[in-house]
Amino acid sequence: MVDARAAKDGGTVVVGRDAELSTLAGLLTEARDGNPRIVLLHGPAGVGKTALLDAFLTGRTGDDLTVRRAVARPAGPPYGLVSALLGDDGGDESDHSDHSDRGDRSDRSESDDGGSATYRRLLALSRRAAGLAADRPLILAIDDAQHCDAASRRWLEFLGRRLVHDRILVVLAARPAIERAAWPDLAELLLAAPHRRIDLGVLAEADVADLIRLTLGREPVPAFGAACSRLCGGNPLLVTHLLAAMEQQGVGPDAAGCEWAATAGPEIVAAPVAEFLTAESPEVRAAATGIAVLGVGDRQLIRALTGASDRLIEDVLNTLRDLTLYDPAEGTVHEVVRRAVLGGLGARERDELRAGAARLLNDAGRPAADVADQIVAMSATPEAWMLGVLWDAARRAERRGDSVGAACYLERVLRETPADITGRLALARALSTADPSTAMEHLARRSTPGPPTPVPV
Repeated sequence: MVDARAAKDGGTVVVGRDAELSTLAGLLTEARDGNPRIVLLHGPAGVGKTALLDAFLTGRTGDDLTVRRAVARPAGPPYGLVSALLGDDGGDESDHSDHSDRGDRSDRSESDDGGSATYRRLLALSRRAAGLAADRPLILAIDDAQHCDAASRRWLEFLGRRLVHDRILVVLAARPAIERAAWPDLAELLLAAPHRRIDLGVLAEADVADLIRLTLGREPVPAFGAACSRLCGGNPLLVTHLLAAMEQQGVGPDAAGCEWAATAGPEIVAAPVAEFLTAESPEVRAAATGIAVLGVGDRQLIRALTGASDRLIEDVLNTLRDLTLYDPAEGTVHEVVRRAVLGGLGARERDELRAGAARLLNDAGRPAADVADQIVAMSATPEAWMLGVLWDAARRAERRGDSVGAACYLERVLRETPADITGRLALARALSTADPSTAMEHLARRSTPGPPTPVPV
């Protein structure tokens, strides 16, 4: 029996999943009694779906149970997942087992008639699975089900409609938003088959403390547990990634660790987020890139910048929300996402995206500061109109008392027009309270010779 509070096997640590493990155990008991189930294990990337399956399946293989487990891969070959589950090509059309001949009562309503090669193959695959379950109860566990190839998806849908008294438990682990774009008929599969949905949320702060204790073998100070929970949003993958970096650098879960997490933690946590987004389809990556550039969840702007569909944008935002990297109430995206996504792009590509976002925001009549923030982030030379936006944003920032913001915009202007005396005086004025010594340097350079620069109006 796996301890659901804290299970550790083969390096995998599971905490805070008592209820989920108990539910899976109960569904397996039902399947043993001839009540088959399809279980959809929902949760954002890194929340611990695979670790939960590890804990659930540990010790369950034996004479009284058959466990077949596979990982769906993006762009996998047709029937690739079925082959991984059933051991070869998944069965052939001549595999006719007496115990499964009840099977084609509802399947002939499909677009393939009963004599087609596709239908015969689907039927043979289902009979192979039923044959395995006739000998002893069968668990079919699939990780990353959102990447399941189309042919294997069709077989799972076919199998789902045939489950009546088979001793079969199918567990599909998938992300709750992205999988809708990859497997739009998943809901139909669940409606057609006896099923159960289990939603995995992020860990509570107490569970994060347990994870730290089990991983590092040390009791964390409360402040460190709280800092990790806040930084990683309770996501087990991000917490584990952070703890691995701590061990490598010899940092402990103490007061010094709190300081380390505050300074080095954000960059470390960004790495698995980037890996997750990189593994997705080009369409998902494009939508995520647009979200990262804009830094907000405005669907209309994201669609205009990337061309992504509203549904895909919603799916990506929901996934980031589940990772606690998007705040729907504020409409803002966590800086971790921006670092993770944009850090993997070349300077030219980043500049093109920033310039496109600046034009889009400017045309949409957004505040000058929003446009200027995109321009400031560019390494390339701004277009002529952009300098006027920077001036406007600087004036507005100064009027609302944001001298630091005004200085930021003016410094970007002076990078392009270093001989602009008016700009230097304005920058010195903005810095006079925030950074007097730097302000004096700009005043000292106010008469630097050079060609006159037009003052934007």
